[in-house]
Amino acid sequence: WYRRSLPTEGTLDAPLECPDGAEICRDEYGVPHIKASTEFDEWFLLGLVHAQDRLWQMHASRRLAQGRLSEFAGAKALSLDTLARQVGWYRIAEDDWASCAEWQDPAAERMIKAYASGVSWAMQNCRM
Repeated sequence: WYRRSLPTEGTLDAPLECPDGAEICRDEYGVPHIKASTEFDEWFLLGLVHAQDRLWQMHASRRLAQGRLSEFAGAKALSLDTLARQVGWYRIAEDDWASCAEWQDPAAERMIKAYASGVSWAMQNCRM
């Protein structure tokens, strides 16, 4: 089950969002190798690959930070939810994101948005 759910070896031509001919090549072990000519394409494809390979982990980590892991993991995760809410991990993350605007670093903002766009594209277009 697990091995069949991972992307197999081969090449994926980049979607239209990467107009400069980027691609993801997976070797015989399923390890992705990104080839891109622009920084946007690199970050976009990295987000796409992470979503393909680790969406479940990204989802679980977000729920853990929010103190909502027990919603799908059950009662055994309630103590983790309590800890996350007491520490305020999600609030800390939101504050960190808000402080990024203070950096006034357009390159960092472009990288983060390109990565997030790749994750979103994978969620909408890939079999997961």
